Amino acid sequence: CIKVFNHSYDKADILNEALNQARVENLGLNVPKILEVTTVDGMWAIVSEYIEGTTLSHLMRDDPEHKDSYLDMLVETQMLIHSRRCPLLSRLKDKMNRKILSADLEPVTRYELLIRLEGLPTHDKLCHGDLCPSNIIRTESGELYVIDWAHATQGNASAAPRLHGCKPGFLYDEALRNVLVHRAEPRLQTVFPYRNFMGNNSHLLLCSGT
Repeated sequence: CIKVFNHSYDKADILNEALNQARVENLGLNVPKILEVTTVDGMWAIVSEYIEGTTLSHLMRDDPEHKDSYLDMLVETQMLIHSRRCPLLSRLKDKMNRKILSADLEPVTRYELLIRLEGLPTHDKLCHGDLCPSNIIRTESGELYVIDWAHATQGNASAAPRLHGCKPGFLYDEALRNVLVHRAEPRLQTVFPYRNFMGNNSHLLLCSGT
């Protein structure tokens, strides 16, 4: 599989994505192995193992009667990822701190967000950062492979799900939110809105006391 990036992507981000994926390859998860980082027609590219199968997003679209089963697969995959540790990854709190500091915010709002962030528990669970159905491939044998580790970090698993951040066109984001909140994260204590620092969409930040 060759993932080619256009010229708008920063080289450091591309190399970091490959490094993230290489670091999680040996954690007992189904992750395509990185084979090389190269260029194709002058554009950076990541070459990895090709996994033959269908993404959960396509399965949900083509087989909506079984969407609950596919959501269960998503939740189980999320929980499996959070059961792993990868100490060499960047920390989620550090990443969010950088985003808050670089965002166009009023000083009071920035201060309040930084205080909230500092008050969150520090964890070291593996967080994918973009675990939506289009990033999980189901093979013919039923194995689930996780792709696209560009945003992987270590941190608080309760803040990891992109509850309203799934790819455009994903029809089951509300169902996904309910499943993740009520099944995958039963110990959630607070849910509060925060600004998406990469755009104008509204997201949810989940905070757990454990």
